[in-house]
Amino acid sequence: LGSFLSTSPFRCILTTSGLKQLSLNMATRGKAFGDLAERQAKLDSKYDPQVEKLQVPFLERLSGEKFSGTFHDWLKSGVVLCKAMNAIHPGSCKNIHTGSMAFKQMENIAVFLKNLPNAGIRVEDGFQTADLFEGTNMYSVQVCIENVRRAHDAKAAGKPLPKVVTPAKVDLPANASKFGAAPADTRRAGVESHAKYAEKAEGAAYGDLAERMARLDSKYNPELEKELRGWIEAKTGLSLEADFQAALKDGTVLCALANAIQPGAIPKVNKSSLAFKQMENINNFLDFAGRAGVHANDLFQTVSLYEGSNMTQVLQTLDNLKRKQG
Repeated sequence: LGSFLSTSPFRCILTTSGLKQLSLNMATRGKAFGDLAERQAKLDSKYDPQVEKLQVPFLERLSGEKFSGTFHDWLKSGVVLCKAMNAIHPGSCKNIHTGSMAFKQMENIAVFLKNLPNAGIRVEDGFQTADLFEGTNMYSVQVCIENVRRAHDAKAAGKPLPKVVTPAKVDLPANASKFGAAPADTRRAGVESHAKYAEKAEGAAYGDLAERMARLDSKYNPELEKELRGWIEAKTGLSLEADFQAALKDGTVLCALANAIQPGAIPKVNKSSLAFKQMENINNFLDFAGRAGVHANDLFQTVSLYEGSNMTQVLQTLDNLKRKQG
């Protein structure tokens, strides 16, 4: 079992939230999106179902929660992780949200990540909240949990913790692969190469994610973006940066647009760099758009803009709003 931290693409988002369901991150604007499936396949191919078999009983024991469904489904609400963290370091996660609201579930995950040092793990050795919530990088999630498991076991055995928890040896099942290399039968070529996340009952593969993302990106209309950019700039008096998603991401431009259409529509606009506050701006704009006559089915999801996961829908919402204004 080799070192994996040096090859794991993860960083921790300490404060993030989603007021609506999360989707995949959009590829960098201005680039072709053809490499998305390949990148996703590389991440998925590193996921090890055998290592998961060690992590499930570990988390069950600490959290008191019985495993059900897929590993992703079991963990995505953040409840299991928060309860496990409280077992490791009591009081770490003071308010654990048990509801079904995406915002609250992502807050649970963020609190778990923030408290990683209580488990002997550096914050920077965590994962992004979205990696778990939408299951877009379960390898990074697995790496983080494995770090937590090893640190906990070392502490229980009275052994000193290394500065960076990197596994050197582990008692894997006899048929386990090297951590970070999925068994051959979980790999497929092209889009279908997404590994199954060691699900219960061998189902629920995530292999269609990149395909769906590619379809969304292929529908993006640069000409419509140009038209809407001009409309927003004329309404608000602002000059938008070249990257349309980046220009709108924090929600301040959208709030300015709402207030230009209807003065005082959004009285409080957050200028914070915190993800939660920026997404609150977007959500406030969506509420305004709904009041302005845009049908609920034509509103994009908050994170579709924030994560850039469905900019086609963002264009459609803005176009609908523009047409409502005559």
